Amino acid sequence: MTLYEPPVSHILAALLVLAGAYAAVAGVRMMSSALRRGDALRLIRGIRVLILGLVAGLAALTFAIGNTGFLVIGLLILAEEVYETATLAAVIRLGDRPA
Repeated sequence: MTLYEPPVSHILAALLVLAGAYAAVAGVRMMSSALRRGDALRLIRGIRVLILGLVAGLAALTFAIGNTGFLVIGLLILAEEVYETATLAAVIRLGDRPA
């Protein structure tokens, strides 16, 4: 039995859909509170959590359909976003230091 065969694939897909939905809702909440407060670092965290929700959804699609291409796309998106937001967070933190 492999990960791509039912019922294992259906269970994994359902768990990933739930995790992705939770992450998406949490990300949107973090982003909206950050925009109200003007907190740039919290906004970045909200975007990252939202991207994690997207990647979890793509992983769920991978296990539901059995096509690994969606997982590869999700991992590429995740790698790019982590790099980009880490660089942006470092720039923001360096700007917040007293002179």
